[in-house]
Amino acid sequence: GMEQLQKRILSEVAKSRPYTSGTEGDIYRLEIDGKDYIIVKKRFHISQTEYDFQKKAYDISLELSKKEENIVAVPELFNHFVDGSDEYIVMEYVHGKTLYTLILERLVSKILITMV
Repeated sequence: GMEQLQKRILSEVAKSRPYTSGTEGDIYRLEIDGKDYIIVKKRFHISQTEYDFQKKAYDISLELSKKEENIVAVPELFNHFVDGSDEYIVMEYVHGKTLYTLILERLVSKILITMV
């Protein structure tokens, strides 16, 4: 169950290099039991409100994607736990382009169209 997944995550994070790091924590991309996960290891505790907000964003994007194809995918949250002074958020890895890349592509295509 979830407790076993948490132990696996802590073990994998301990022997892995972060995908990227910042002032607030590290992000890992791990494959566990054939499933791609993004693990966010926070140096500071986030509030339950932020976690709930992220979960609600996922639910809304899921509903909207049923009606329209061009919705930005919000990763599904699988788990949220604290280990000592570190906090972990476990979410799915979403394949595809980042929101930044999508916006940049749209801007470039609009500029090119106006130049023609």
